[in-house]
Amino acid sequence: MEDLSDIIGFGNKEGSVFSSALLPDYVELHCLSNFSFLRGASHPQELAAAALEHGYTALAITDECSLAGVVRAHSAIKEIEAQADAAAKAADAGKPLPKRQTTADHRQ
Repeated sequence: MEDLSDIIGFGNKEGSVFSSALLPDYVELHCLSNFSFLRGASHPQELAAAALEHGYTALAITDECSLAGVVRAHSAIKEIEAQADAAAKAADAGKPLPKRQTTADHRQ
């Protein structure tokens, strides 16, 4: 059986860019994105970025009647991880770090 962090693309795995040894494991199990009409307000990309910023090891987006929020959140996490990898490589090479994308930048 796959670990949840393997399925959604981030987590508190050894070597993970976003692992947090200081925070206890916490998972928000009822989180609605704006794909739940009249119930959720935040874009899935914003939810994913905020979860990473707060050190969450997982996030359960439980939109009603759609998996679109999960797909967008997963894509956002992959993009953030790629940016972190590029920043780490730039730092190793002594180049200036690229501009960090914030939660507000995910509104598209």
